[in-house]
Amino acid sequence: QAIFAGFLVTHASTTILIKLLMERGESSAPHARISLGFLIVQDLSVVWMMVLAPILAGKENDPTALLLTLGKAIGIVGGILLASRY
Repeated sequence: QAIFAGFLVTHASTTILIKLLMERGESSAPHARISLGFLIVQDLSVVWMMVLAPILAGKENDPTALLLTLGKAIGIVGGILLASRY
C-alpha cells in the first residue's frame, strides 16, 4: 500500500509544480522544463506499477496473462508518446 501511496504523491507533485510555475511565469524556463521532464517520467512509471501490482501481490502466476498485460502497458505508453508528438 505504501508503494501506491508514493505513486499518488508523485502525481500530486506534478500538478502542484505546473501550477506554481504557471503562476510565476517560469513555465518555459530551462529549470522548469527539466523538472517537468523528470516528473512526467515518474508519472509514466505508474503504468508499469499497475502492470506489476498483481505480481507483487502474489495473485498473478500465469505467464501468458503477464505477457498480455505487459503488451497492453507497452501499447498504452506508446499511444501516449505518439499522442504527445502530434
